[in-house]
Amino acid sequence: MAIYATDLLTVMVDLLKKGITNKDEKLTFKILEIIMTVADIIDSDFAVHYGNFIPMMAEILGNVDSSNMGNKKLRAKAIDTIGSIFSAISECE
Repeated sequence: MAIYATDLLTVMVDLLKKGITNKDEKLTFKILEIIMTVADIIDSDFAVHYGNFIPMMAEILGNVDSSNMGNKKLRAKAIDTIGSIFSAISECE
């Protein structure tokens, strides 16, 4: 799976940026789900992609308020995704 993950995650970076920039809650949420799933599957191989995604997770948490349920769910999904990324790379040095 790791050999396919790089191409997939490259596309996910672009789509996540688009979702954040356009404040597209649905797109951002779905991309976070995919990133979380890929991190869970490729495990420590996700480490090379860490730097691409963690700053965007911080951006989501820093810029999306908790004024409505959709935003709260998006923030929660970002936190879940961060947890999956950390779990995946926890065995890396």
